[in-house]
Amino acid sequence: MCETITHRGPDGSGLHVEPSAVLGMRRLAVVDVAGGDRPVYSEDGTVVAVFNGEIYNFAELRAELLGRGHSMAASGDSECLVHLYEEHGDAFVHRLRGMFAFALWDGRRRRLLLARDRVGKKPLYWGMRSGSLRFASKLKALIGDPRWRGEVDPVALHHYLTFQYVPAPWSIFEGIGKLPLGSTLVWQDGQVRVDRYWRLDATPRLGSVVAAEEAERLRELLLEATRLRMIGERPIGAFLSGGVDSSAVVAAMARQSPQPVRTFCVGFEETGFDEREHARQVAARYGADHSELDVLPTLAWHFDEPFAGCDLTRVMDVDVNTYLPGDLLVKVDISTMANSLEARSPFLDHVLMEWAAGLPGELKIRRGTSKYLLKRALADWLPAHLLQRRKMGFGVPLTSWLRTGLRPLAHDLLTDATARDRGIFDPRAVTRLLSEHARGRDHSNRIWTLMQFELWHRTHLPAQPAVRPTVDGQRRLRSM
Repeated sequence: MCETITHRGPDGSGLHVEPSAVLGMRRLAVVDVAGGDRPVYSEDGTVVAVFNGEIYNFAELRAELLGRGHSMAASGDSECLVHLYEEHGDAFVHRLRGMFAFALWDGRRRRLLLARDRVGKKPLYWGMRSGSLRFASKLKALIGDPRWRGEVDPVALHHYLTFQYVPAPWSIFEGIGKLPLGSTLVWQDGQVRVDRYWRLDATPRLGSVVAAEEAERLRELLLEATRLRMIGERPIGAFLSGGVDSSAVVAAMARQSPQPVRTFCVGFEETGFDEREHARQVAARYGADHSELDVLPTLAWHFDEPFAGCDLTRVMDVDVNTYLPGDLLVKVDISTMANSLEARSPFLDHVLMEWAAGLPGELKIRRGTSKYLLKRALADWLPAHLLQRRKMGFGVPLTSWLRTGLRPLAHDLLTDATARDRGIFDPRAVTRLLSEHARGRDHSNRIWTLMQFELWHRTHLPAQPAVRPTVDGQRRLRSM
């Protein structure tokens, strides 16, 4: 299982083995590179943890724990987990500021605690079999078990076709689920309990607000959230689209970095989707070391579940609880960790999010202007024309691609014998979608969704049926 996810942690590995529990990990060394090997243990060795992510307030927590008499073998963040558990029990998750998925084994109580960060930046899959619990950061680490049958869950497939991703608590495979964002899972004596420990409260704060004061507070919180995410012993850079959000992060980084910030942008030949010129302007304003990428890496093997969504516009609470952790953050985590990179998101700092959620609506959208307060706060940081231009989102010119360069691939992939023999989708309906799209009717999202499922299935389950052979499941999927 650990070897399967070496790309997520190429700098080291570790195992804890005892009769009741085995914990394994791979390490991507960012903080305390020389001395931060894991798993980590309590002083008496009875509490052990493996951890994926970063705890940004670890220096504060470490100082507090040392003051309480705990001894620390290393200077990084992960060791704080076992000692915080000794002090506060499961409630210690409320003390963590960062992105994380971890497993903590209490050997004395024969008790396992799993937890995922508030926004769901780091993935955590789990499944039960015969009273035993398995967990991992990647599905492929779980499905390597030869006892696993490898059946696609038709309910999860239904959700994928609806949303273009599989939302928690489902995964694409039967018998394996995702731990939802902001949740803990406790296993003890063969029993499992899942609890939600955090939800974003979007109730507007009481009392009057002054826009100028709130704009200043926003700048302070963004600078703090960015500064915390710049801590580490590895080089850092920023994705820069030229939009307001990424430009704000680059501006906040440049204000706190003694060296030029490295920035990266992806461009397209189609002008309606290309933001490279806007990114260049921001990079030049802050003297960034800027690079433009023309080719995206092939990630089919790394995507353990099918994803089809190509573009961001939903109500905030729905975003936070579904689209963000189920789609966007998963893609960011997979794409970066596939290349042994760690992505950090200042705008998803939970302190910043909680403050922003409580703002009155007129400071979020005013007279048709979205991100009103953010744009006001950034008036001295970014060019006025950038703040005023219409949001493009990170979309791709999929409609035209499926009528030109991708058309042969789509047709071959969705109409060959391999696809037809799965018996899930009506071949006539699929052919009709392809033909109508070629003639001018836009079916790009449906076609792309089917293509991604087919590519995913051929990559991960080449010799398996797509879903369990139940009449009800097949009838339901054909009718969509």
